[in-house]
Amino acid sequence: MTLREQIHAASELNASASRLLAVAELKASALDREVARELCDYLQDDLHPAERTTVAQVLGFHKSATRFSEVGAALHAQAELEDDVIALRALVFALQGCEAVTQFLTHRDEGVVLEAVVNAPANTQSLQALLHVAFEGLQNRPFEALCGRLADFEDIVPHVVAFLMTAEFREGGGRFDDRVRHVFSELPQPLLFEALVDVRGDLERTYKQIWPGIWRRERQRRLLEQFVEMLANHEVDSQLIEVVLSRVVADEQSYGDYVRIVRGLLGVFNTKAALTWIAACKRLGEKADRTLLSRLAETLVTLVRSAPLIVDEAQAVLALWEPQLPGVRMKAFHAAR
Repeated sequence: MTLREQIHAASELNASASRLLAVAELKASALDREVARELCDYLQDDLHPAERTTVAQVLGFHKSATRFSEVGAALHAQAELEDDVIALRALVFALQGCEAVTQFLTHRDEGVVLEAVVNAPANTQSLQALLHVAFEGLQNRPFEALCGRLADFEDIVPHVVAFLMTAEFREGGGRFDDRVRHVFSELPQPLLFEALVDVRGDLERTYKQIWPGIWRRERQRRLLEQFVEMLANHEVDSQLIEVVLSRVVADEQSYGDYVRIVRGLLGVFNTKAALTWIAACKRLGEKADRTLLSRLAETLVTLVRSAPLIVDEAQAVLALWEPQLPGVRMKAFHAAR
């Protein structure tokens, strides 16, 4: 059987049981450059769309586009001309790992877009393209797939925060906020918190070039609010608790810059996170001066307001600090009522 005959036998044009055998044989074959080129040549012939789909699937299975540059170029050229969406989906799959994939993120067919999302290379350039479509009308299924892929990208948090801080969005309101929360839920909480709070260095200069101060602060405030809302529906990372506490321990002037966000986070902690916070405060309080104790006590009073079930544990720690902070236990008592 010739290669061309194998392609026909493996396509949907073959309704017999032999199709599965033909597919298995093509997958098991050693697809070298010569065979890959031959398959690409078939795409330029007058093949049935089902056969073009099979050719693309075989090339994609063997990752030929990234192994042989000329094959990638041929697949890209065919994809730009392809008018059958099923065949185009297969061609985008065949282009997996190639920059050309991002060209199809805005295609009219959702299945093609989904293939583009799943098969885009995991690099900074692709990430920018993915984030752009995510907040400019990307359908729900591809968006879910995009969020599932975020872990594939290295050092992603600064890029996501920089994008959200500087981009202008056509869509706003609840849909925008919902998507921000969804993206945030896939990122490491401690790194995301620090990136959102610390608008410094190169990022700060970038923001200033694009946004006047008041708009920059408003965008940052909105993103921080979505971070807090996201945490309300997800398990709180214990490392995030340590990072937030480090802000409390910092000097009082710095703490004043982000006390609002700390209070917001404490307001959504579940019982497990609240108990972890209390234990950490007790540990830090052993060597704290009166000023730091006052800040730690303030967080415990805030915590009691949102998680009254832990009032006894908070009261026990505050009792240790009562000699230095007279009346602090009473504040927590009234907060829990």
